[in-house]
Amino acid sequence: TKITSTAELTDGEYLIVYEGDGTHDALAFDGSRSTLDAVNNTIGVTISNNTIASTADADAAVFTISAVSDRYSIKSASNLYIGQASDANALTTSESILTNAISFDASGNVNIVGTGGAHLRYNYANNQNRFRYYKSSTYTGQQPIALYKRAASTATETVTINKYGYATYCSALPIDYSSTEGYTAWRISSIADDGTITFEKITEQIKGGQGVLLYNKDADGVNTSTATITFADGDTEFSDAQNRFVGTTAPTYVASETAYGLSTNKFVKNNVAGVIPAGKAYIPAAEIPNNVRAFTFVFSDPITGISETQTVSPEEFGAMFNLAGQRISQPQKGVIIVNGKKILVR
Repeated sequence: TKITSTAELTDGEYLIVYEGDGTHDALAFDGSRSTLDAVNNTIGVTISNNTIASTADADAAVFTISAVSDRYSIKSASNLYIGQASDANALTTSESILTNAISFDASGNVNIVGTGGAHLRYNYANNQNRFRYYKSSTYTGQQPIALYKRAASTATETVTINKYGYATYCSALPIDYSSTEGYTAWRISSIADDGTITFEKITEQIKGGQGVLLYNKDADGVNTSTATITFADGDTEFSDAQNRFVGTTAPTYVASETAYGLSTNKFVKNNVAGVIPAGKAYIPAAEIPNNVRAFTFVFSDPITGISETQTVSPEEFGAMFNLAGQRISQPQKGVIIVNGKKILVR
């Protein structure tokens, strides 16, 4: 996760990252190399919502940053300290401690400065294409960098489950659903023409970016109001056919009539355009047959073979009314009532 202040800078493992500019891809300094000052001393990374998902390459590329008095040592995964003792274009490595000054600017970029005044930066000029220290007075062609701190393997997040027992969820980070307490996690494995949505229980560690439904009945049938999500180095990734949910790792704009979002204990089509917050999941409207007016939820546990079925009645499903209380089939300009809430249609 990106850090942007010295208050967040604690001892730990970090990726040193050039975040890209729309023309050039995002890259991280490859700390696994035995020779660090080399052209193309990088790995490619994907940044989503100020996070970078854990992968084998990313985990191997980290640098360990530790406080040394009022400065910091930066040690590569290949056990070399980095620094620069002069204000010159170079990168010094040593098995002995080298120190750097570290600060952050107003844009959240990190300033890593060697003892001689040179700055650690990324340079995408053709004869460079590398991370190294550059003269503090000559920044042309050199790009700002950022720090991304690796989350502890036991890091968790608490997600609120609504009073009907549901929450949609998505994280950019890998998640461990192999052992959950107080809730279960589900993907949509199929949607039938009659509106039957089959949820299949997730019992593995999965890659980030995948939308799921959290259900507040654990294996013992106990209801809960929160779910504790545990992050882990998951590698399972479901195909679109295996999981009809679309997860949001950043705020996502959806046009009207294009998405079904969770509302109480049912999924309702969005009648107006809007933004789905980060960390949620929705069903694309194209996945739902046009004639469906009610859903049946089937929760299928492949481990136990047990299924649970719940039906949402047609009266509850996405009903729209005008202010006179008359049911309408299409949204009209002005104020209408959808699922008990007033919505302004322009």
